[in-house]
Amino acid sequence: MAIPKPEFSNWLVQLTADRGDLSLLQRVHQDHDWKVHFDDEEKCYLDSRDFVSLADSKEVSAKAEEFCTRLNTVLKSVFDEDMSCLAAGPYKFNEDGSQTVYLSGAVSVKITALAIGASMKRDDGSVEKWDSKGTHTITNAGGELVLQESKVDRAAKMLDSIERDDVVHKVCRLYSKYELDFVNGYRILELIQNDLGGDWSLIGVQRSQVKQFTHTANSDSAGDIARHGVNRNSQPTRPMSLSDGKRLIESMVKNWLQYRARMPS
Repeated sequence: MAIPKPEFSNWLVQLTADRGDLSLLQRVHQDHDWKVHFDDEEKCYLDSRDFVSLADSKEVSAKAEEFCTRLNTVLKSVFDEDMSCLAAGPYKFNEDGSQTVYLSGAVSVKITALAIGASMKRDDGSVEKWDSKGTHTITNAGGELVLQESKVDRAAKMLDSIERDDVVHKVCRLYSKYELDFVNGYRILELIQNDLGGDWSLIGVQRSQVKQFTHTANSDSAGDIARHGVNRNSQPTRPMSLSDGKRLIESMVKNWLQYRARMPS
């Protein structure tokens, strides 16, 4: 088996999944601080500039896991791609040409892609297209390629512009790894609320919706999935359903990530 060589450092991190599932990550048409490689057995490896200064395999694994968590969250919340990608373990490329392998286990990846495409011809003769995988292409009136950008390109740009602080890591981790019930949803809500200084208008969320969610979560109207075992609050006049609560948290995370991406660094 020929393992591809890293371009950015002396580390690669394997993502254990079949090629079809991870093919979305190959649809990258622009330069970013990371890329994926496939070997002749269709195993996938993450190559990242974040690995350059790292010497310990645990640090590399942690950095890859952070990347995967952020990528999963941005793809799911902003670009409607249901993806669960985890780091299986790093490969270190030694000076003598050998490789040291640190595998920790298998992961599964699920991707649900868009099933439609679209095309629009502009007045200036240029053509704008979106294919079934979400790739955006613009050609000028002469047929020359002006822009080619995949969903992953857009996600990568967004990741690059979001500051990598503890709040972002925690929100992404809670959102991508745990069920969005009233307990975990409340934790996400509190993190975002604190980051915004309580100003929900910054991300277009109505304060009344937040109050309805928190009132429901803190009362026994949420049933067995309430935050508390003992009822601490009066029953809300209009309890929020779990499905509506999930949609609120999903919208909240999406808008907050977009807000963080626009913030000056």
